[in-house]
Order: sequence, then C-alpha cells, then structure tokens
Amino acid sequence: MGIIIRVIMTAALVLGSTAAAQADILFGPAICPVRADAAFKILGARGEIDGVGSEYIWLRNNRPGWRRDRQSLLSRDGRRYDVLDISKGSAKQAICFDISDFFGKM
Repeated sequence: MGIIIRVIMTAALVLGSTAAAQADILFGPAICPVRADAAFKILGARGEIDGVGSEYIWLRNNRPGWRRDRQSLLSRDGRRYDVLDISKGSAKQAICFDISDFFGKM
C-alpha cells in the first residue's frame, strides 16, 4: 500500500473514527513471520481504517512515549502483516500485527 493511501487512511481515522468502532476490536495472539518484540492478530475490525487505527491506539496505550519510525506491510503464506518499528530514546522494538482479516476492506 502506498504512502499516500496510508496518509489518507490516517487522516480519515483521525477525522471519522468513533470510540464505539474501536471498542469492538480485540487483539489475539499471533505468530509473526519476522522477528518482533510482540505480535497480535487484530480481531473485529470492519476495515482498514478501524484496523490500522487500532494499531496506533494499541501503541499509544501500551508503549506510551514511543515513536513510530517505520511501518512495513508483509505478505507471507496468504496472510498480511503490518510491522511497526518503534523507538524511545535508544531503545527499539518491532511490533507485528496480523491484519489479514481486514486487509483490503474499507
């Protein structure tokens, strides 16, 4: 997915997402195809706006003060993953989200 689409999706999330939509999203355990410090399967997202937004909410709630440095989209064995490289000072982590259930849905 291109950077422009990500920017548009993020803007739409900020402008149009509701707390009720986010309340239905859960995070289950996942196995990431690359090394990650944490891996989750996003459950209950209706589409990419809710799903990607839930990634950012998870980061804000679980890694306060960390900065999102890079976001990569991976495809392995028919599944899709967002891998977020984050940092806080000199500490770095990779957080992996299995987005297969909502990838490609608006």
